[in-house]
Amino acid sequence: MLYLVGLGLRGIRSLTLEGESVIRRCQEVYFEYYTSIPPKSTLESLASYFGREIKPLERAEIEIESLFFQRARDMEICVIVTGDPLSATTHNQIRYDLSKAGIQVEVIENSSILTEAPSRSGLFHYRFGPPVSLPFCTDKFLPSSVLEKIKRNLASSLHTLLLLDLNGQEPMAPSEAADTLLKMEERYEAGVIGKDTEVVLLSSLHMPEEKIVRCRLGDLFQIRSKVGPSVIIIPSTLNDQEKSFLAAFAKEFSEVFSEDSSQQPPSRRKEKH
Repeated sequence: MLYLVGLGLRGIRSLTLEGESVIRRCQEVYFEYYTSIPPKSTLESLASYFGREIKPLERAEIEIESLFFQRARDMEICVIVTGDPLSATTHNQIRYDLSKAGIQVEVIENSSILTEAPSRSGLFHYRFGPPVSLPFCTDKFLPSSVLEKIKRNLASSLHTLLLLDLNGQEPMAPSEAADTLLKMEERYEAGVIGKDTEVVLLSSLHMPEEKIVRCRLGDLFQIRSKVGPSVIIIPSTLNDQEKSFLAAFAKEFSEVFSEDSSQQPPSRRKEKH
């Protein structure tokens, strides 16, 4: 049997009682950390708390089908996942493959960035469209689909949650996200994004260095200090209650990044709003 245990967003502090019980009774426990970035020292904290070996899983290992087929047929094994275990397609694929093979899979759910970011911003969940992933890009790989998805959400008066890509355990920096979006706009002229586009930046949620900031897209170029894993919300038109909530729950850019504010964003030939 395979258990997929969600760790939530606070590291070991957000582990559920049921998740703890599963980890204690399983013969083998793994920690998968390539689909998201956990708080620092999470693996060490888990091993210390449970007093047992917890094996880290990297991408190549979790995608080796036989790893789970061989063990889950004969014993109870557990894979701990940061956030909610079914937010990533990878884990649903494992669940699907093992279930088809007659191996029981049980899911212990937890909080996810997909629900937490909208909640913490104060914007209404039901006013969000499909989330959009922003990959690392090059001049040869600059997909137009990112802007197309944002444009569809905005056309339907829906906010967009922009998920920034990971390179191993290194998250995309907010400044790189802004640069990529503006390069896409410059190339495809979608009329979606500009330096003055209002955004909400959420970094390192529930960690000591947490930041929730409302600003312009161009302000993100001014961030020179290190920030943790981040997502960006591109709001549609806000209703009055959302305006009040956002003003209360998100800080102004200058309050958070005052030491970085002397830096100026690079210029772009065209401006879209």
